[in-house]
Amino acid sequence: MVKMIAFLSKTIYFFADKLKQIMYNSIKERIIMINLLICDDDVKSTDSITKLIREFESKNDVEFNIEVENDSTKVSLEKNRYDIAIVDVEMPNKSGLLLAQDIRRANEDSIIIVITSHMIYLDSAMDIQAFRFLTKPVEEDRFDLNFKKAIQYYQTLFKEIFVEENGKVYKIKSVDILYIENIKHGSNVVTKTRTYRTNKKPSEWEKIIDQPNFFVRSHRSYTVNLQNIIYFDKNIISFTRGRGNEPISLPCVSQRKYQNFRKAFFDFAGQLV
Repeated sequence: MVKMIAFLSKTIYFFADKLKQIMYNSIKERIIMINLLICDDDVKSTDSITKLIREFESKNDVEFNIEVENDSTKVSLEKNRYDIAIVDVEMPNKSGLLLAQDIRRANEDSIIIVITSHMIYLDSAMDIQAFRFLTKPVEEDRFDLNFKKAIQYYQTLFKEIFVEENGKVYKIKSVDILYIENIKHGSNVVTKTRTYRTNKKPSEWEKIIDQPNFFVRSHRSYTVNLQNIIYFDKNIISFTRGRGNEPISLPCVSQRKYQNFRKAFFDFAGQLV
């Protein structure tokens, strides 16, 4: 009996230890390491933003490899690939917009957050597909809200879905989808590189993708991906197709849905105007 109890005790201890290790590894795997750049010629600004990010880090399962640079000309894109870049627009020698363009060329999926004292740069920020546009001085609550959305967006960059066309199955990233067009007996899923003709309707794809903050209806026949929009008016939407490719523009906005689409876009962009 004593031997049996001892055996059971050892067995329980063994499996408890294994369970603890599994749980530890599971938690460890959920922690994300993100390479992040903060570039502003104002030292107080970079110090303040760094502090906000470290506070965010302490409350969430995420870690940041932070590089702070107060001279935009010293940012090395050959050695570093930034997942997120927070840049000031107005800097001597090299503006934040030029730096953001270089960062985008080095890593097409970089999330760019632009900070500035002047709202006149909003159009330019859209040209470089800035994720957020924040005005100085940066408010803590507003920064936390938008930075959290940036992390959520970073996680969606890796979301993949499967598309079936003519009996063949393709794996694509949701971030690469430009729009979904309703057609008879299905829909066209249009990405940066090609179009997939599918037998699923847009409403079905919206459920599968499950990213309502990014995919919205701009027309009864179109569901558009806000992440790839570089221009729009009451009739036309232009989509980026990535570096080296011409944008796509098409009349996919209806008068009935324009206001809701416009609000969704600026909610996504973080700046109602």
